[in-house]
Amino acid sequence: FNTNGSVAALLVALFNLAVATLIYLPFVVVANKAQNAIEQEESEEDIANALKF
Repeated sequence: FNTNGSVAALLVALFNLAVATLIYLPFVVVANKAQNAIEQEESEEDIANALKF
């Protein structure tokens, strides 16, 4: 797309990037928390299995 050097187009693009990031960020946070919970559970299972002789 050709903006002909429009500063307004740059500002709109930056605004769109910021909004998209703010929309995307909560999903990343939830996914990270879920992954940490899964890893913690696997870690506890590994410890329990290691203690079984």
